[in-house]
Amino acid sequence: MLAKEGDVDPDAARAVLRLGALDKDCAETAKKTLDELQLEADEVLMMELIDFAREQGSVGRDIQELIAKALAEVLQELDDPKFTDTALDLLMQLFREQAAPRITIARCLERMYATNLQGGDQVNLAFEFILRQGLGLTNGSSTEASELRDVLLAAGITLIEQHGEECAEDLYKTVESFEDSAGAKAAGESASLGIAVFLGALSKHLGKDNPKVEETIPRLLARLLDKSSTPSVQDAIVKVMPPLMKANKEQAAEALEQLLETALAPKTDPVTRRGAAMGLGATVKGLSIQAVSQYQVLKRIEDVAEDKKSAAVREGAVLCLEGLAVNLGRLFDPYTVMSLPMLQRAFSDSQQTVRKASQVAANAMMSQISGPGVKQVLKPLLAPIEDRNSPWRTKLGSIELLASMTSCARERLGACLPQVVPALCNVINDEHAKVKEAAREAFNKIANIIKSPELRAIAPELISALTDGAQYEHITRDVLDKLLGTSFATHVDAPSLSLVCPVIQRALKERSAEMKRKGAQIVGSMVMLIKDPKDIQPYLPLLLPQLKLTLVDPIPDVRATSAKAFGILAQVLPEDMLGDVMPWLFEMLKSPESNVERTGAAHGLSEVLMAKGPERVQELLPDILLNASDKDAEPLAREGYLGLFEYLPPAMGSSFEPYLEEVLTTLLDGMSDDTASVRDTALKAAQVIIRHFGSSHTALLLPPLEEGVFVVDWRVRHGAIQLMGQLIQQILRAHRIPTNSAELMQVEALPKEWRCHMLASLYIVRSDENVMVKQACQQVWKAVVQNPPRTLKELLPTLMTRLIANLASTNRERQRVAARCVGDLVGKLGERVMPELMPIFMETLSEGDTHVREGVCLGLAELINATTKELLTTYLEQLIPAIQQALIDDDEAVRLQASTVVALLHSAVGARATNEIVEWLLDQLMEEVVEEGDLFVLGLEQLMKKQPGAVKDLVLSRLTSPAEDGWTRFQVQGLASVAVIPDSHTIHTHLSDVMPVFIKVASIEDEDQPEMQEIAIESATRVMDAVQQDGLTLLMTELQGPMQDKKKASHRRVAAQLLKHVFENTSLDVVSVLSLILPALLPSALADEDDEALATSMAALNAITKKCKKEELAPYLNDVRSAVLSLITDSQTKKEDPDIFLPGFPAPAHETACFTSLKETEGLLLRNMLGASMVRRLASLAPSARRPSALPRCVGPAPAERLQTDIEWRRFRAAMEADHPSLGNLRTAVRSCSLVQKVYRRALDGLLQDLLQEEILTQAAVLRDAGHEVPPEDLLCLIPAELLTGELGEEIEAIAFDVRVAQQKAEAKRELLVQEASCRTGRAERSCVRGYREKQGLCDHKGLEPLYPIYQHGLMYGTAEARELAAKGLGELVNHTTEKALAPYAVKITGPLIRIVGDKFPGNVKKAIVDTLQALLIRGGETLKPFLPQLQTTYVKCLTDPPNSEAVRRKAAESLGLLARRAARTEPLINELSAFPGNSDPAARVALVVALGEVLLNVKQSPSAAVQEKALNAVVSRGATADATADERQACGWALGILLRRHMPAEEAVEAFNEKVSPSVTEKGPQRSFAAFALAGICWIQQPNLAEPAEESLMKPADDLSVSCLPQLLKDKDAEVQAAGLALAASLAKLHAQSSGSLSFEPLKAAAERIAVLIVSGDAAIPGRLPVLAARHFLAACTLEAKGVSVSVAAAHVAAAVAQRSAAWEDAEDGERALAAALPAESRDEEGAKAALEKLAGCLDGKASQALKTFGAARIRSLSFFTGCSDFAWDL
Repeated sequence: MLAKEGDVDPDAARAVLRLGALDKDCAETAKKTLDELQLEADEVLMMELIDFAREQGSVGRDIQELIAKALAEVLQELDDPKFTDTALDLLMQLFREQAAPRITIARCLERMYATNLQGGDQVNLAFEFILRQGLGLTNGSSTEASELRDVLLAAGITLIEQHGEECAEDLYKTVESFEDSAGAKAAGESASLGIAVFLGALSKHLGKDNPKVEETIPRLLARLLDKSSTPSVQDAIVKVMPPLMKANKEQAAEALEQLLETALAPKTDPVTRRGAAMGLGATVKGLSIQAVSQYQVLKRIEDVAEDKKSAAVREGAVLCLEGLAVNLGRLFDPYTVMSLPMLQRAFSDSQQTVRKASQVAANAMMSQISGPGVKQVLKPLLAPIEDRNSPWRTKLGSIELLASMTSCARERLGACLPQVVPALCNVINDEHAKVKEAAREAFNKIANIIKSPELRAIAPELISALTDGAQYEHITRDVLDKLLGTSFATHVDAPSLSLVCPVIQRALKERSAEMKRKGAQIVGSMVMLIKDPKDIQPYLPLLLPQLKLTLVDPIPDVRATSAKAFGILAQVLPEDMLGDVMPWLFEMLKSPESNVERTGAAHGLSEVLMAKGPERVQELLPDILLNASDKDAEPLAREGYLGLFEYLPPAMGSSFEPYLEEVLTTLLDGMSDDTASVRDTALKAAQVIIRHFGSSHTALLLPPLEEGVFVVDWRVRHGAIQLMGQLIQQILRAHRIPTNSAELMQVEALPKEWRCHMLASLYIVRSDENVMVKQACQQVWKAVVQNPPRTLKELLPTLMTRLIANLASTNRERQRVAARCVGDLVGKLGERVMPELMPIFMETLSEGDTHVREGVCLGLAELINATTKELLTTYLEQLIPAIQQALIDDDEAVRLQASTVVALLHSAVGARATNEIVEWLLDQLMEEVVEEGDLFVLGLEQLMKKQPGAVKDLVLSRLTSPAEDGWTRFQVQGLASVAVIPDSHTIHTHLSDVMPVFIKVASIEDEDQPEMQEIAIESATRVMDAVQQDGLTLLMTELQGPMQDKKKASHRRVAAQLLKHVFENTSLDVVSVLSLILPALLPSALADEDDEALATSMAALNAITKKCKKEELAPYLNDVRSAVLSLITDSQTKKEDPDIFLPGFPAPAHETACFTSLKETEGLLLRNMLGASMVRRLASLAPSARRPSALPRCVGPAPAERLQTDIEWRRFRAAMEADHPSLGNLRTAVRSCSLVQKVYRRALDGLLQDLLQEEILTQAAVLRDAGHEVPPEDLLCLIPAELLTGELGEEIEAIAFDVRVAQQKAEAKRELLVQEASCRTGRAERSCVRGYREKQGLCDHKGLEPLYPIYQHGLMYGTAEARELAAKGLGELVNHTTEKALAPYAVKITGPLIRIVGDKFPGNVKKAIVDTLQALLIRGGETLKPFLPQLQTTYVKCLTDPPNSEAVRRKAAESLGLLARRAARTEPLINELSAFPGNSDPAARVALVVALGEVLLNVKQSPSAAVQEKALNAVVSRGATADATADERQACGWALGILLRRHMPAEEAVEAFNEKVSPSVTEKGPQRSFAAFALAGICWIQQPNLAEPAEESLMKPADDLSVSCLPQLLKDKDAEVQAAGLALAASLAKLHAQSSGSLSFEPLKAAAERIAVLIVSGDAAIPGRLPVLAARHFLAACTLEAKGVSVSVAAAHVAAAVAQRSAAWEDAEDGERALAAALPAESRDEEGAKAALEKLAGCLDGKASQALKTFGAARIRSLSFFTGCSDFAWDL
């Protein structure tokens, strides 16, 4: 460029360009120019640079360095020794001849020595010049001389470093030769200094073994300690010492000791002392920092620093610290803190020399200290200053040290000044003058290092503000004004900030708003002047908190200035330096304190976001808008976020354009807030946006405003109207149009489309329902429309388009306003718009989308309201079809609006329109097939909601009767529209009209329309859900009737289903209707014959109990129990039927109904039982192969008998269809069906005829292997009679006996628990005869679930009567529920019973509770195991409690026997019971000994010998006592018999028998009855525990004795003895009957007549139940199949006696049971019982026969019920 212009010679500019290329400020431009001009280095350029060095002698150091660097580069590029020689010669000559350029020339030589010397000659020449000539010219104490000397020394050292390896010997000789020459002495101090420095520098290049090295250290030390050495010489020597010391550790250690002693010696010369101190530091550096601790250098210095006698010693200690700090640099940091106390004392030393030395040492330390070191030093230095009680000398020392920190590097100075300056401010007014003076001097030092000339000029004022500003406010104000008035041309450095920032901080703390504003303004300005943000970082913790406070200042001007300051901070400083500013601003937006804080935060945040740029705004704006519109947030938070938009849009200007529409929408939404302040803030922010962007960005702002004027919330609409008015004004003002007389429609500045849109929106909103919105819109309309008729005429096309669009909008408010506007138009224009509107409406209604149709309906409603009846009648024919279609629209909103139109038409033109529309709907619903019938139903519902009075009667008159083809689904659903009538009273009134229809339809089982039932149920539930509290009774009345319908199970099922829905879903109080519904529901829930009705009724009952609380159900306890009793009581005998498992059973079906199925099952049965080979044999069984009925248990061919129930048959089929039915299950199933019994027996008859002798065992084994166990008693009793005669009969008996013995133990173990429970309750005797009858109520449908809570509440909280009822009721539930169904509730029932049985209640209550506990013990199974200990304690307590009745005690004793079967440890119980003789209460003794007998009878294992002995002694001692009661002797005798027979070893038992029983039975006295009862116990036979007779050794004498003494016992005059005789007769009868003929029955036949006499009356009337009980067992024994024994006559006499005795009893159940025992098993139905009774009576004559017949005829049902069992327990 210069070449082209021709103004400058490029060659002449080469030197300048070379210099510029090395300057970082212009290097790029200069290098580019050099490259463009292709200016190469040459000799001319070298000469120009040398001339430049000569001519520019007075330039600054930077230029000097550039010249030297440029010359060295040129010589490198030339790369020719001759040019180097030339340059050296010229520069040396100039150095000698001219003084001015010497420093520049010296710097050039230094550069050349480093890069350009080649060969030894040039090196020697250059070195000799410096040593012999150059240094000699630098003598003097001036700054220039010192600087020149330093440069030359540096040049010499650089030369040695570059060429020392190859030229060390020569250079060393050169120095030695010069050292001793006269020239050296003439050269003066500088030459001496050079000699020392160069010797040290050369020594490290000579090698360790060179002897000259060892000579060098002493020579250096000598020169260093020479009194004539100057400080500069000493400093130069020190610099070269460390390498020598490092290479010669031994000499270094010696030198260290020498130097330390010299420096600390009291009489050392000051120059020598300083040299020693400096040399000490150099030596330690050479040895490494560890030498400080190794040689205890610092400790030795500290020790002498306290020497009060010698100031020279103290000075030496401080000098040593200086020498260590200077030489070690940052390595001395760890020891600096340790040295501070020493320096602080030295600063306040009385001797000036010590104080001066301490100042120098402090400066040295602080100049070398590192950043971390500064932090370590500050704390101990600041502590004395901040402590008011510190001595002034300590403060003074700390201040001096702090002032010395100005010598630190600037980056470290910036870190310490923020703490130093405030500390100095604290002591600036200290009471001690020296402290104040030191503080001011420290401030002056800080001010002296300020680089900024502008701030340096006002530094005194800044210091004055820091020192006196707190007392005099005007000083601070003047400084602030000067700062604001100063124009800065340079950057602000860290020292400047240290003085300015405290002043600003103080200003921000002032109360004056002006001061705070100026302070905030200066912060912003100052930050802009910072070169490095790190300079101000230390002051941010001071400034930001105060700036935050000013941002929330009450004065708006202060807040605005602070906000701008925050913006500048965010723009200049990195975000991490601002710390929590951004989070704090966002947090303050939600401040609950005041609106001022939120406003300030919003302003500040807007400035910060603007400074961060649009990208950051775009990043944060979604979150800001989300928080501004978050309805769940606090209102103050929303207000703060919305307030941000008062400041952010103006701050960002045009950059905010992309966010205008989104932000304005959020602001409009904020105007709907419930909090007034939030709404006001949103409106203000929106007005700010309109004001700044209204005229320039109208297209972006108009859409949100147009949406806003139709928002649902009226406040949004009101705000949007205001903003639209403001927007119009902004537009008019922007185009200089007067706003008070403007006609917006004529303003051409806006597109016509925009004008029409705005005016159409305004006109539509004039019809708003809110007064404030309407008024605001009217004001805007009047302001911009001067001629309304003309404007409306021009606007009409656009207005109609907008109206239709708004009517079709999804915005409901927009639709409503548009509809009202339509009404307004029709009202104003009348017939002129109707012809236009109606076609549009009709077409749109049929073709438009959902929202359009809804909007048209809204418009039609307003049109009907606005027009006249005459005009409306004209268009009625067009309206009705359209409205009909709208009523069946698929959108609910359209149907709703259409129903409104119908209601308005009804009001306008009468019932004509309504009737026509409703009849049309009903006609469609009555059709069997109709498209979209659901829509017709929905349309009808809408009319029912709107006009129930006009529609209801039509609906009920048509839909409650079936159509011609029957009920249709839509008809039923249409009838359910009654549920939507708003008036609940109307619904209640018509329940009787609709509910019967629903129940009737739901009960119809139509295969063609299976869904009708579901629809009817659903419709009924809709109506029921609409019923309120006052109609609940009416509803229950409607459901009560079908629930009690005995004829139609479907009615009961539907009613129960509806009841379940009511109680599951209603929130009404249903307690009031329980008395109405429970009696109707319970029978069906527990005993309905229909399975579905049963299940639904039980579900309904469950729903009731879940809905109602227990205490609410408690009053119905008696009703519930009565209902249960009615189901488990026999209808003829009026007695509880234990075989009924709730809820009962249906009537039996005739055998022929199942005969075909039975034939099919027979084959399956036999195959499963016997295998294929046996089936072939059984198939050949001829009908004639029938056994004669020789044995009572065998029957002939199957007559036309009746099966027990259909259910029994179905169960039998299910059992037989299993893969491997067990024979045990088979027997139960067979016994449940008499016809199946016959087939079963016939099959076994044929089998046993074919299986002879050894084959029977083989086949029995086959059966067992297949899983079919054949009980031996079945084999025996089913063998045909003819086979039991002769030799063959004996073989069969023997074989069967072997089988029985082999299977005896397994059989007993398997059936133990079931037989135990059955024997106690008598259930086995009934089940084996009739089979149990079970339905699903309590068993399969969790029937206990609804009933148990009612009983439990009565049991726990009721009266005594209620508790008794509850306990009995629970017992009935337990007895009539299967074990499986009972299991989940056993624990729940047992716990409360145990808890209350011990309370003081009447005997009848306790009796009921104990009965229920016994039932639970029998049926509860393993679930009651946890309760066994509690039950045992409870029962024992019941035995002995005085208030308890005999019945309670007897029941407790029986229950203990049952408990003993399951208890793990029974010996403690037996021991406790055996203590009964010691009880003083006779009744308690009886109860205890009865319980002892029960436990001994039922316990699993025999107790130990000791326990047996104790029990034996107890029963014998009491039973044989004369003062014992009859009951005691009876119980003791029974217990003794059980003990001897079942537990004691045979020998001991026989011995006890001979001693205790045998003698007593023949003696006179009460002990005779005791012995007789003991004999009865020994002979007793009873499953399962006494199934076999006693051991032969005991049984034989007992039987002989019993047979021999029985007649005498029966003939005894004592009633107690007679009773014992009866018991013994019954026991002997059972023993002899089951002995298979081994024992003769003749003695018992002979005793029958005497037994009969005693039963009827007795010589001394035997009280109680014992005679009848004995008769029952005697008669049962008579009915057993005992070979060769005919007992019919004997049985007849005893039976007649029972009949005569029981006829006079009110409760003759014992007599009925006894008489039933005399009837054979096959007579278990009523016909069979009658026949057997006639046969039995035929054995008698006269009165006895008649008594038997009379008694039996009256109780034939009960007799058939109890017939058929021969094995039952003795009931004491």
